[in-house]
Amino acid sequence: MICRETMESIEVSNKQLIEDTIYRRGLELEYDIQKMIITHKKTGSIIRFRGLKEDRAGSIKSMEGIDICWVNEAQDVSRKSMDYLIPTIRKSGSVVWFTWNPNNMIDPVHNDFIINEPPPNTYVAKVGWQDNPFMTPEMDQARLHMKKLDPDRYDHHWEGVPLGDEEAFIKLSLIRSAINRTVTYIDTPIICGLDVGYAKDFAVLAIRKGNKILNLYKWKVKDPVKLSQLVTEKVLEHSGKVLFVDYVGVGWGIWGMLQKNLGQACRVLKFNGGWKSPDDSCKDWNAYTWDKFKKWLPEGQIPNDQGLVNKTSTRQYSYTNKTQLVLESKEHMRKRGLDSPDETDACCMTFAPVDLEEPKRYDEIDEVFCG
Repeated sequence: MICRETMESIEVSNKQLIEDTIYRRGLELEYDIQKMIITHKKTGSIIRFRGLKEDRAGSIKSMEGIDICWVNEAQDVSRKSMDYLIPTIRKSGSVVWFTWNPNNMIDPVHNDFIINEPPPNTYVAKVGWQDNPFMTPEMDQARLHMKKLDPDRYDHHWEGVPLGDEEAFIKLSLIRSAINRTVTYIDTPIICGLDVGYAKDFAVLAIRKGNKILNLYKWKVKDPVKLSQLVTEKVLEHSGKVLFVDYVGVGWGIWGMLQKNLGQACRVLKFNGGWKSPDDSCKDWNAYTWDKFKKWLPEGQIPNDQGLVNKTSTRQYSYTNKTQLVLESKEHMRKRGLDSPDETDACCMTFAPVDLEEPKRYDEIDEVFCG
């Protein structure tokens, strides 16, 4: 079966491509080509064409024995169609092929197979212009011209780099620039941010020295004692002077253990994203630190970490009736099929309010609910 998100008529399907391939290979005598299906005369194998959006009434589910399902132009397939299709192809040994030109990194197919860890027994291959046996000199000339005039557009059209979310608070182009930038260290104390992982999330430790994020460390550790030991080692290794710890939930206990472990070597401060922002233009500490990070990016340097790139460029934002910046909640991100932006949160925590000369009691700030 060959399908795509929408197929209003057989003319907009891949049927013509299959027919052309059959004739090009001289196999037309082996197939019975009809208007809606193609049948192999000897084996009885049938190629059908379907639109997923139009088929949700269930005709695919009624088909028995689908061996191969090819989903073409998969970047256009909706989450609803993905959830409908996958359980439908259930014959033992059957496979589903997805082919797509990356459009937006929040597209369900790209999110499920590239951004996140793909399901077991999944084979992922990137195929580009380098693999095209029909690449002509004229095509290559057009490619090089676009690369010279518009590198970002070139990356998307020719290298398969997806676009960021147009409604994201931090645009993908800003992140890429910070990855490609090489900066000279500013001699400032090293500040660390620890986003404590919950459930399926990673715990992430960000290490920042002035205008550069030096390292991102990730652990999937359930034991808080073990996690506190790992964090302690890395903070001491980098001679960190301040460590902000997301102390909500299990983070409270880890904050206490880190205070004990690090002693006088590093100040360990609490971080609560729901605290009231010290700046009236933002609703809370989450928005405040993300805003600081965004304003820092044009002069800063960050590691080329795929999780950091993907998750930073997909979180959306809005404003309250008091024109205060508020970030999209993690619950809403998950509903869109996105993971928690742990890597970005850790980096942003290094921009939390801190006075290295005169410590402040941030833990005494009134907590507020952040939806």
